[in-house]
Amino acid sequence: MIIFYEKYFNECIKLNRGFDLPNNKIKEGKYPIVASTNIKAYHEIFKIKGPGVVTGRSGSLGIVQYIADDFWPLNTSLYVKDFKGNNPKYIYYLLQTMNLENFNSGAGVPTLNQNHLHSQKIKIPNLSLQQRIASILSGYDNFIALNNQRIKLLNEITQELYNEWFVRMRFPNYKNTKFAKGIPEDVGEIKYFKDFVKLNRGFDLPEDKIQQGTYPVIASTSIKAYHNEFKVKAPIITTGRSGSLGKVLYVNSNGWPLNTSLYVKDFKGNEPLYVFYTLKQLDLESFNSGAGVPSLNQNHLHKIKLWVADIKLQEKFKKLVEPIFQQIEILEQQKDELQKIRDRLLPRLISGKLKVKPHNEFNKTESTESHQVNDTIERSTEDTKVKSNPFFQRRVLAAHIIDHLKDEPTFGHVKLMKLMYLCEHLVEIETASHYHRDAAGPYDNRMIRSIDSQLKKAQWFECKKTDNKYQYTTLPKKEEYKNWFTKYYIDKEAGIENLLLLFGKEKTEKAEMVATLYEAWRDLKAKKQLPTDQAIIYEVLNNWHESKQRISEERWFKCLQWMKEKNWIT
Repeated sequence: MIIFYEKYFNECIKLNRGFDLPNNKIKEGKYPIVASTNIKAYHEIFKIKGPGVVTGRSGSLGIVQYIADDFWPLNTSLYVKDFKGNNPKYIYYLLQTMNLENFNSGAGVPTLNQNHLHSQKIKIPNLSLQQRIASILSGYDNFIALNNQRIKLLNEITQELYNEWFVRMRFPNYKNTKFAKGIPEDVGEIKYFKDFVKLNRGFDLPEDKIQQGTYPVIASTSIKAYHNEFKVKAPIITTGRSGSLGKVLYVNSNGWPLNTSLYVKDFKGNEPLYVFYTLKQLDLESFNSGAGVPSLNQNHLHKIKLWVADIKLQEKFKKLVEPIFQQIEILEQQKDELQKIRDRLLPRLISGKLKVKPHNEFNKTESTESHQVNDTIERSTEDTKVKSNPFFQRRVLAAHIIDHLKDEPTFGHVKLMKLMYLCEHLVEIETASHYHRDAAGPYDNRMIRSIDSQLKKAQWFECKKTDNKYQYTTLPKKEEYKNWFTKYYIDKEAGIENLLLLFGKEKTEKAEMVATLYEAWRDLKAKKQLPTDQAIIYEVLNNWHESKQRISEERWFKCLQWMKEKNWIT
């Protein structure tokens, strides 16, 4: 039986103030110097043996850091001096749920009040369950960190390519290009900045006016939120106008640049990706004209001269960089979805609302934790016989898809069917289905009818046909499916969310094409025939329903290449 024990904070954790270390005393070494929010530098000696947990004591409160190795916590931080037999990684996650910034006692500089913190009651499980919970959450963190490393590497590749071509001027055929004073003459020209692009101030949008939606709200350094309206069409390139200067962002979707940013209103015939890297290359911070709050001075910026490559060279650069950029976008989306799942799981696991099976033995090697994301969530014994069958599980999956997409104008029976199919084959989820090569195939009419019937019976969702379209409406017990979804699909959620993100707003035909091509590819492999591009398209157009011929061969090929870029088909 899994039990959470209620204890006072100081019975579980002992915090201590960090140690003084003036800047002039730091000697470069391998041990991290941990400040209140980040690792400040590396020193030749350490004060505390790892692993350790550190949070802000003075200045910045609320951020919690896990340090795997020996380290030096600074005097602006608090570190866990005594874990009192608890798992350090679990304590790291526990502190993240406590809103430590609310324990501020500083009149001017924020300061963490340990006296108030020590008197707090917290719920904490036994060590075995602590280790299991820490393992699940660490798995997500490890995947997020891996995505960050991949994104960083891809960004470095694209930046280095820009530098090689347009800083060191070693673009294709540069040896046969005429240079004057180091500037190529026949593949570009010197222009004033104002003739290169036009920047405009972003748009006002008070926080209380933001309505949850899908369009990014872009501040001076990052995406701040998502709104239900947009002001600028994709792609959007922004940089800071006020407050924080220098960072350049590329957002490949419609969005709302805020008034603290400048966005490229007119590319003046230049390739957006070339513009993005050129702006990154400029020292935009140096154009500050604000006496107090930093502000970008466009008048000074407009007067600078820069060499601009001609459009043919820009297009060659785009052709090389764009596929890498698309990989970065996919990794960013996956990272965001993993972060959302991790953030949803964190409070539920720490509070005990979401139950897990503890292992009899726990692998203490942190590097293997990512393999433990595939966690088995405990099912209550009285429901196991009824709820563990694939028919109930596919109902739960369908409910999740419907809940997320029911308000999209393109969503109905066909798209639901296609997403169920793609979940089965791309995310490896059993749906107990038997697909047919119907007009909208692959399609399983009996499955979709069964799902509709069971959803209505469970009082989750009801499907009605209006104007030749199937639409789903919410029923009173809809929230019930969510716990089951987490129990069944905790290890699959990132893959499911990625598919919903990719196809949610797309026309149903896109999902149909992807599912059809995938099934045709599988058919060829099953028949031990070589699944070349031509063979797959021939299979679709000649051996499937004749309605597939309404889509041009060119579009089928284009969709197939898109799938190959995502490594769905090899």
